[in-house]
Amino acid sequence: MQKNGLLGGKWWKFDRYRICEAGFIRRSLHILPAGGAKLIEYDPWAQWGRDRRVVGQSIESPYRRFLDMVGRLRCKTPIVKRLSEIPSSIWVSHSEQLMDDSKTMIVQWCHEQGLLGLMPHSISQVVLAPHVEKFPKSDAIVHKKAGNRPPSSIQWQVQYARTSRGWSESRLPTASRGAIEPGVLTQRGTYESLQHLAHFFPKVARPDISDEWKTHRYPLPLTPKFWSEYGESLSDFLFAAHMLRLSVDAMALKKNPRSQVDQQRMFALEAFLDPLLTPIGFTYGLQSGVGVVPRLYAGSLLAAFAAMALEDVPKGQIKRCPVCGSPFVAGAHQQTLYCSKRCRWTAQRRAYRKRKRADEIEGG
Repeated sequence: MQKNGLLGGKWWKFDRYRICEAGFIRRSLHILPAGGAKLIEYDPWAQWGRDRRVVGQSIESPYRRFLDMVGRLRCKTPIVKRLSEIPSSIWVSHSEQLMDDSKTMIVQWCHEQGLLGLMPHSISQVVLAPHVEKFPKSDAIVHKKAGNRPPSSIQWQVQYARTSRGWSESRLPTASRGAIEPGVLTQRGTYESLQHLAHFFPKVARPDISDEWKTHRYPLPLTPKFWSEYGESLSDFLFAAHMLRLSVDAMALKKNPRSQVDQQRMFALEAFLDPLLTPIGFTYGLQSGVGVVPRLYAGSLLAAFAAMALEDVPKGQIKRCPVCGSPFVAGAHQQTLYCSKRCRWTAQRRAYRKRKRADEIEGG
């Protein structure tokens, strides 16, 4: 967590990932931790804090590198060479057509940053199916001292809830009352079955094979056991990139949106940025020499990326790179045209080849 500032938090990543075919409802490409991979805790805000202090042509940031990586992904279809060449709204439809080197790029990015955390981002509460356990010895002793015969077992129902500081777990006995219907409360405010949760756990047997999804002991989000079972589909991964890209682009909105472009940006802010920021909670932290200070905690890496972009906007001007199409925040030099050195070099090479062809035509 940052020593100064309101934003902070931590995230988790494995040192190795893989992309393979998996899935709960249907088989599709998923990003999963590799066998024997080591779980690492890190601070994505520390890197963001270092990057944004550098005065340069454009403000570098973890979310910028994420969007840049996605834009450079290549497809097997001859019509589409790179995702940056097509609208982000149809990136999802190309998730199963990525070339092997593009899948490697995604895996390498996950090595550095981890998964986006789409499940803890999109779900705020989980109610698991009741399960029976042996009656605790400590409680049995209390029963005996009171002259009562303790039961041999007890039925519990576990619930998880997203808080302003992470996730909490509660265990409620269900013997004396009816159990709550197992399910999840989504970001949209709807209560869905546990199939919605099983979507993020590819090792859970498909519903046409068994009912494991109803009784599986899904682990508490953001714990080591959770990360070892958790995975994200490539289609969900690319849709999240689409939401983030539109949101960053919409941050160029002026004070009084009047043009059609600005009205579209306003729609994007309401439709995409609001959901991206929902998991961010207002909480507190402890700062050396100061004591209790306010903090904003991002409940997912995706939410952290959106918050980083929102913090970067006052530092410069939102522009769209003419080479890769990615939105970026121009830094101290407002005349900056390109989001990165790579795109600037690409534009220079294209201009050189164009001049060379023109000279050849004139000389011929």
